[in-house]
Amino acid sequence: MQKTDRELIIISGANGSGKTTFAMEYMDVIDYEFLNADEIAKEIEKENPNNALIKAGRIFFKRLNDCIKEHRSFVIETTLSGTYINKVAIRARENGYKLIMIYLFLDDPKLCIERVNIRVLKGGHNVPIEDIVRRFYRSKNNFWNNFTDLADSWSLIYNGDKGFQQVAIGEGQEQEYSIENPELFKKFKNISNEGSE
Repeated sequence: MQKTDRELIIISGANGSGKTTFAMEYMDVIDYEFLNADEIAKEIEKENPNNALIKAGRIFFKRLNDCIKEHRSFVIETTLSGTYINKVAIRARENGYKLIMIYLFLDDPKLCIERVNIRVLKGGHNVPIEDIVRRFYRSKNNFWNNFTDLADSWSLIYNGDKGFQQVAIGEGQEQEYSIENPELFKKFKNISNEGSE
């Protein structure tokens, strides 16, 4: 791929893994447009953003298409559990973007459920338990089986009691990576394996 200053940064992980918290801190460092359907829904209807999710989804995709069309760098947040994000990443690569992936993970779906429940108590949006569990494994497998090949660079980050911890980093599309924390990397691999059984 030719050298480019155009970047698509994907901040991903299961529901409750801390994507938005991480993204907000990350956005203090870089000056890119941040695309998040939940945040757009809050802009539309602050009191009850769930009522604005469909409209927010349309705005999200319009902004995403505008960014690619106008060759602007941007950050997107996703659970990485659906297929649309794979298509977005491939389209961005075809349009000369450098693809950077940041994946956040927790120990198990129960912890994700607990964190989503805490978010709801603070006025945040809810996610059905069965969706959290399904996305937990699907998300991890999509990251490891697809995006470590597709991304120009990637970071695997654990979001436990000690906050965000770097676990592994990868460069290029040859799945070459270095492990920063072997114990947490083993935990990630074991959880991925559970989900593929």
